[in-house]
Amino acid sequence: MIIELFCCASAAAALTLHLLSNDLTKWYSYIFALLAGFGAYCLSLLIVYVAYYLMALPVKVKKEFKKPSRFYRFLYKEGVDYICFHANISCRFKGKDLLPRGRRFVLVCNHRSKFDPILISKKCMKYDIAFISKHANFKIPMVNRIITALCYMPVDRDDPLQSLSIFKRASNYINNNICSVGVFPEGKRYIGDGLEGFHEGFFNLAIKNNVPLVVCTVKGTDQIVHNFPFKRTKVKIEVLRIFEPEEINTLPAKTISDTVHQMMEENMKEGITNVK
Repeated sequence: MIIELFCCASAAAALTLHLLSNDLTKWYSYIFALLAGFGAYCLSLLIVYVAYYLMALPVKVKKEFKKPSRFYRFLYKEGVDYICFHANISCRFKGKDLLPRGRRFVLVCNHRSKFDPILISKKCMKYDIAFISKHANFKIPMVNRIITALCYMPVDRDDPLQSLSIFKRASNYINNNICSVGVFPEGKRYIGDGLEGFHEGFFNLAIKNNVPLVVCTVKGTDQIVHNFPFKRTKVKIEVLRIFEPEEINTLPAKTISDTVHQMMEENMKEGITNVK
């Protein structure tokens, strides 16, 4: 929360200086003090944005990073903390202690909102999870450079050859112990009842690379934009099961896909409870 502290400190300093340097017997002095504080907060936020943009400039979007950058992971975390604070998000991760330690894995999750990978990454920073994300996300200014430095991988759903190259790249990250990989097997955001159909090929990442398959669900992220800014949004991320390599290596990807789809769908019906 360094960004929030910096902005609040700037606002508090401006408000205090204005009060100390003006006649407090005049009622409008307090109005001007509040405006000065708000202005200082906005100015400090602009400074932070410009600083982020300048620090992200050295990253080439088309470059393939050999490992996630610790520096840009720090920037990412601080930026996400700031967004979550102002978006009024309460996020709970149930079962995070079940995630494999000391081993790379493939994480699969349903996809409800753009906040899904953001919140999962925020809760799993020490696990180095790089998501396979749609190509359009790599056209967002500044964000594209930061996620590139975190080894996120752009995929074009309409280009089979490009998808194959991303599969090889993800496999390389896993096999060389660079990072784990996160995927959304629905292939796109889906906010209707239940789940969209799965692309079974995603499950081959775990099968072919002989690593655990982590099955998660995320609930509530689709409500963030509707509740912002006054209503608190409760989000729940939950680990449903860890499939060890020996459990899935002999099974067809279609069988695993159908099993995981059923697990997720049943869990989604439970709703969100006990989110503090």
